[in-house]
Amino acid sequence: KNELLGPDYGFVRITTAIRENTFDSHGNLEVSPPVIVGSKEYKLGRIYYGKGRPTTKFNINMKTFLNAQQVQKPFEVDTDWLAVGHVDEIISFIPSNRGRNFRMLLASPDEAIRILTNLKNSGNGSLTLFTGKTDPGYAPFQQRTVDQILGDAALITENTTCQTKLNAIQAQFQTELGLNAGDIIKIPSLFIAEPGLPGFVSALIPGMVNMLVITGANFAN
Repeated sequence: KNELLGPDYGFVRITTAIRENTFDSHGNLEVSPPVIVGSKEYKLGRIYYGKGRPTTKFNINMKTFLNAQQVQKPFEVDTDWLAVGHVDEIISFIPSNRGRNFRMLLASPDEAIRILTNLKNSGNGSLTLFTGKTDPGYAPFQQRTVDQILGDAALITENTTCQTKLNAIQAQFQTELGLNAGDIIKIPSLFIAEPGLPGFVSALIPGMVNMLVITGANFAN
Protein backbone atom coordinates (compact mmCIF):
# COMPACT_ATOMS: atom_id res chain seq x y z
CA LYS A 1 0.00 0.00 0.00
CA ASN A 2 2.93 2.39 0.58
CA GLU A 3 3.52 2.49 -3.19
CA LEU A 4 0.03 3.95 -3.67
CA LEU A 5 0.51 6.88 -1.34
CA GLY A 6 1.79 10.30 -2.42
CA PRO A 7 0.81 13.96 -2.75
CA ASP A 8 -2.85 14.14 -3.86
CA TYR A 9 -2.89 10.38 -4.32
CA GLY A 10 -4.09 7.59 -2.08
CA PHE A 11 -6.58 4.79 -1.78
CA VAL A 12 -9.66 3.79 0.15
CA ARG A 13 -10.71 0.33 1.27
CA ILE A 14 -14.40 -0.38 1.64
CA THR A 15 -15.03 -2.79 4.50
CA THR A 16 -18.44 -4.40 4.61
CA ALA A 17 -20.27 -7.50 5.73
CA ILE A 18 -22.14 -7.48 2.41
CA ARG A 19 -21.18 -10.39 0.19
CA GLU A 20 -19.36 -9.28 -2.96
CA ASN A 21 -21.13 -9.86 -6.26
CA THR A 22 -20.67 -9.27 -9.98
CA PHE A 23 -21.76 -5.63 -9.73
CA ASP A 24 -18.76 -4.86 -7.51
CA SER A 25 -16.36 -5.71 -10.36
CA HIS A 26 -14.24 -3.03 -12.01
CA GLY A 27 -15.96 -3.63 -15.33
CA ASN A 28 -19.02 -2.16 -13.66
CA LEU A 29 -17.27 0.93 -12.30
CA GLU A 30 -16.16 3.34 -15.01
CA VAL A 31 -15.50 7.04 -15.56
CA SER A 32 -16.14 9.28 -18.55
CA PRO A 33 -13.64 11.69 -20.08
CA PRO A 34 -13.74 15.28 -18.75
CA VAL A 35 -17.02 16.98 -19.68
CA ILE A 36 -18.90 20.23 -19.21
CA VAL A 37 -22.60 19.82 -18.44
CA GLY A 38 -24.43 23.12 -18.51
CA SER A 39 -22.38 25.41 -16.29
CA LYS A 40 -20.74 22.54 -14.39
CA GLU A 41 -17.27 21.37 -15.38
CA TYR A 42 -16.20 17.84 -14.47
CA LYS A 43 -12.45 18.06 -14.98
CA LEU A 44 -11.96 14.42 -14.05
CA GLY A 45 -15.07 13.14 -15.82
CA ARG A 46 -18.09 11.49 -14.21
CA ILE A 47 -18.31 8.08 -12.57
CA TYR A 48 -20.98 5.68 -13.79
CA TYR A 49 -21.89 2.15 -12.81
CA GLY A 50 -24.58 -0.51 -13.27
CA LYS A 51 -26.98 -0.25 -10.36
CA GLY A 52 -27.58 -3.98 -9.98
CA ARG A 53 -30.74 -6.00 -9.52
CA PRO A 54 -33.39 -5.94 -6.76
CA THR A 55 -31.67 -8.77 -4.88
CA THR A 56 -28.07 -8.15 -6.03
CA LYS A 57 -26.91 -4.56 -5.97
CA PHE A 58 -23.81 -2.46 -6.38
CA ASN A 59 -22.09 -2.32 -2.96
CA ILE A 60 -24.03 0.19 -0.88
CA ASN A 61 -20.96 1.33 1.07
CA MET A 62 -19.02 2.00 -2.12
CA LYS A 63 -22.07 3.77 -3.54
CA THR A 64 -22.26 5.99 -0.46
CA PHE A 65 -18.55 6.77 -0.70
CA LEU A 66 -18.75 7.65 -4.39
CA ASN A 67 -21.84 9.80 -3.92
CA ALA A 68 -20.00 11.75 -1.21
CA GLN A 69 -17.38 12.85 -3.76
CA GLN A 70 -18.09 16.19 -5.40
CA VAL A 71 -15.72 16.27 -8.37
CA GLN A 72 -16.96 13.22 -10.35
CA LYS A 73 -20.67 13.07 -9.40
CA PRO A 74 -21.66 9.42 -10.06
CA PHE A 75 -24.80 8.18 -11.76
CA GLU A 76 -26.41 4.75 -12.09
CA VAL A 77 -27.06 2.94 -15.37
CA ASP A 78 -29.72 0.30 -15.99
CA THR A 79 -27.78 -2.87 -16.79
CA ASP A 80 -29.92 -5.40 -14.96
CA TRP A 81 -31.08 -6.87 -18.28
CA LEU A 82 -27.54 -8.11 -19.01
CA ALA A 83 -26.58 -11.53 -17.63
CA VAL A 84 -23.30 -10.18 -16.27
CA GLY A 85 -24.62 -6.67 -15.82
CA HIS A 86 -21.50 -4.54 -16.26
CA VAL A 87 -21.51 -1.13 -17.91
CA ASP A 88 -18.39 -1.98 -19.95
CA GLU A 89 -20.42 -4.57 -21.90
CA ILE A 90 -22.29 -1.80 -23.72
CA ILE A 91 -20.38 1.49 -23.23
CA SER A 92 -16.83 2.67 -23.85
CA PHE A 93 -14.96 5.86 -24.79
CA ILE A 94 -12.22 6.45 -27.35
CA PRO A 95 -10.08 9.50 -28.18
CA SER A 96 -10.99 11.64 -31.17
CA ASN A 97 -9.09 14.32 -33.07
CA ARG A 98 -12.16 15.97 -34.58
CA GLY A 99 -14.46 18.29 -32.66
CA ARG A 100 -14.92 16.96 -29.13
CA ASN A 101 -11.79 15.09 -28.07
CA PHE A 102 -13.59 11.82 -27.44
CA ARG A 103 -16.43 9.69 -28.72
CA MET A 104 -18.72 7.44 -26.74
CA LEU A 105 -19.19 3.93 -28.12
CA LEU A 106 -22.59 2.36 -27.53
CA ALA A 107 -23.76 -1.16 -28.40
CA SER A 108 -26.45 -1.15 -31.10
CA PRO A 109 -28.58 -4.12 -32.21
CA ASP A 110 -30.22 -1.84 -34.79
CA GLU A 111 -26.86 -1.28 -36.44
CA ALA A 112 -26.09 -5.01 -36.54
CA ILE A 113 -29.50 -5.83 -38.01
CA ARG A 114 -29.08 -3.03 -40.57
CA ILE A 115 -25.77 -4.53 -41.74
CA LEU A 116 -27.21 -8.05 -41.92
CA THR A 117 -30.26 -6.78 -43.80
CA ASN A 118 -28.04 -5.00 -46.33
CA LEU A 119 -26.13 -8.26 -46.84
CA LYS A 120 -29.37 -10.15 -47.42
CA ASN A 121 -30.72 -7.52 -49.81
CA SER A 122 -27.50 -7.59 -51.83
CA GLY A 123 -27.83 -11.34 -52.35
CA ASN A 124 -25.48 -12.44 -49.59
CA GLY A 125 -27.99 -14.04 -47.24
CA SER A 126 -26.14 -17.36 -47.46
CA LEU A 127 -22.99 -15.96 -45.84
CA THR A 128 -22.28 -17.61 -42.51
CA LEU A 129 -21.62 -16.31 -39.01
CA PHE A 130 -19.79 -18.46 -36.45
CA THR A 131 -18.27 -20.33 -39.39
CA GLY A 132 -17.03 -23.74 -38.36
CA LYS A 133 -18.73 -23.68 -34.96
CA THR A 134 -20.67 -26.93 -34.69
CA ASP A 135 -20.42 -27.78 -30.98
CA PRO A 136 -23.93 -28.94 -30.00
CA GLY A 137 -23.20 -28.11 -26.36
CA TYR A 138 -24.02 -24.45 -26.89
CA ALA A 139 -26.52 -24.20 -29.72
CA PRO A 140 -26.83 -20.37 -29.95
CA PHE A 141 -23.28 -20.07 -31.22
CA GLN A 142 -23.38 -22.74 -33.91
CA GLN A 143 -22.73 -21.76 -37.51
CA ARG A 144 -25.71 -20.13 -39.22
CA THR A 145 -26.37 -17.90 -42.18
CA VAL A 146 -27.40 -14.27 -42.40
CA ASP A 147 -30.83 -15.43 -43.59
CA GLN A 148 -31.19 -17.75 -40.61
CA ILE A 149 -30.33 -15.02 -38.13
CA LEU A 150 -32.73 -12.53 -39.68
CA GLY A 151 -35.39 -15.25 -39.84
CA ASP A 152 -35.07 -16.01 -36.13
CA ALA A 153 -38.13 -14.12 -34.87
CA ALA A 154 -37.33 -14.69 -31.19
CA LEU A 155 -33.80 -13.37 -31.65
CA ILE A 156 -34.96 -10.27 -33.50
CA THR A 157 -37.63 -9.58 -30.85
CA GLU A 158 -35.03 -9.97 -28.09
CA ASN A 159 -32.74 -7.46 -29.78
CA THR A 160 -35.58 -5.01 -30.38
CA THR A 161 -36.15 -5.05 -26.62
CA CYS A 162 -32.43 -4.56 -25.98
CA GLN A 163 -32.38 -1.61 -28.39
CA THR A 164 -35.19 0.07 -26.46
CA LYS A 165 -33.13 -0.19 -23.27
CA LEU A 166 -30.02 1.10 -25.05
CA ASN A 167 -31.97 4.06 -26.47
CA ALA A 168 -32.88 5.02 -22.90
CA ILE A 169 -29.23 4.67 -21.85
CA GLN A 170 -28.14 6.89 -24.74
CA ALA A 171 -30.62 9.56 -23.69
CA GLN A 172 -29.36 9.31 -20.11
CA PHE A 173 -25.71 9.76 -21.14
CA GLN A 174 -26.56 12.69 -23.38
CA THR A 175 -28.17 14.36 -20.38
CA GLU A 176 -25.64 13.38 -17.72
CA LEU A 177 -22.56 14.14 -19.84
CA GLY A 178 -23.91 16.95 -22.01
CA LEU A 179 -23.43 14.96 -25.22
CA ASN A 180 -25.26 15.14 -28.53
CA ALA A 181 -26.00 12.32 -30.96
CA GLY A 182 -22.90 13.16 -33.00
CA ASP A 183 -20.69 12.37 -30.01
CA ILE A 184 -21.89 8.76 -29.98
CA ILE A 185 -20.78 5.97 -32.30
CA LYS A 186 -23.09 2.98 -32.60
CA ILE A 187 -21.26 -0.37 -32.48
CA PRO A 188 -23.02 -3.32 -34.19
CA SER A 189 -24.06 -5.73 -31.43
CA LEU A 190 -26.40 -8.67 -31.12
CA PHE A 191 -27.65 -10.20 -27.89
CA ILE A 192 -29.22 -13.54 -27.10
CA ALA A 193 -31.28 -14.84 -24.20
CA GLU A 194 -28.90 -16.41 -21.71
CA PRO A 195 -29.65 -20.15 -21.34
CA GLY A 196 -30.72 -20.86 -17.78
CA LEU A 197 -31.25 -17.19 -16.91
CA PRO A 198 -34.71 -16.14 -18.11
CA GLY A 199 -35.00 -12.41 -18.68
CA PHE A 200 -31.28 -11.78 -19.16
CA VAL A 201 -29.13 -11.55 -22.28
CA SER A 202 -25.50 -12.04 -23.26
CA ALA A 203 -23.55 -10.96 -26.33
CA LEU A 204 -24.17 -13.18 -29.35
CA ILE A 205 -21.29 -11.65 -31.32
CA PRO A 206 -18.03 -10.40 -29.77
CA GLY A 207 -18.67 -7.08 -28.03
CA MET A 208 -16.27 -4.70 -29.78
CA VAL A 209 -17.49 -1.95 -27.47
CA ASN A 210 -15.84 -3.90 -24.64
CA MET A 211 -12.28 -3.43 -25.75
CA LEU A 212 -8.88 -2.11 -24.75
CA VAL A 213 -8.17 1.41 -26.01
CA ILE A 214 -4.50 1.95 -26.82
CA THR A 215 -3.56 5.62 -26.92
CA GLY A 216 -1.12 7.15 -29.37
CA ALA A 217 -2.93 6.14 -32.54
CA ASN A 218 -4.30 8.76 -34.94
CA PHE A 219 -7.99 8.40 -34.10
CA ALA A 220 -10.51 10.16 -36.29
CA ASN A 221 -14.28 10.37 -36.26
